Amino acid sequence: MRIEKPFHGDYRISQVFGVNKSFYSRWGMEGHNGIDYALPVGTPVLACDDGEAVKGFDENGYGRYVKITHTWGISLYGHLSQWEGDIRQGKKGQRIGLSGNTGVSTGPHLHFEIRVNPIDHKNGYLGRVDPMPYLSKPATKPVLPPIIIPEDKMNERQKNVVGKLGGKLDNIFVDGDPISGGQYLLVTRADVDKYIAATAELAKLRKATGMSGKILGVLVEL
Repeated sequence: MRIEKPFHGDYRISQVFGVNKSFYSRWGMEGHNGIDYALPVGTPVLACDDGEAVKGFDENGYGRYVKITHTWGISLYGHLSQWEGDIRQGKKGQRIGLSGNTGVSTGPHLHFEIRVNPIDHKNGYLGRVDPMPYLSKPATKPVLPPIIIPEDKMNERQKNVVGKLGGKLDNIFVDGDPISGGQYLLVTRADVDKYIAATAELAKLRKATGMSGKILGVLVEL
């Protein structure tokens, strides 16, 4: 089984499958249940394969979304800004909507998830599986190098994001895009300490920003 990317062009991944358990546990999952792509609002979203499509809206989750039932399982496209017209009989590559920032979203992006038959609803992700192994052209723009921002250099928007997510400034957030918004992932200080200790480039960044001793609220870009 091979499926197509749900968009044309090349956009980076802002959140991979399976990460950020502390956030997704509220929905009874062990981590992120799909792939998030940093698509700007208004980018055409395409069906990954043929199937029967339905439109839906979930203000406490996906926002405006399209769900397609295929011969092999189900695909879902979340946080859309709008739907296309008649998409009931979706065809591979057909435009089904435009990307957006609806529902529970910290910035413009496309949430893409799949469930593959036979669906295992007890797999820790309510039946969802990582789409990456099934994509015929999974390549995206390379992951950008991390940007570390000390607490005293965080702008008001960044501090507001921390507050909205219920965090404290001694937490560490991963931000898909510090300028326009993105996917914010809460991780532990110990995790980032290990990452900094193991990565020479991050060590240089830490020195350049004057960070030392205890790490205070930082934003790290995926």
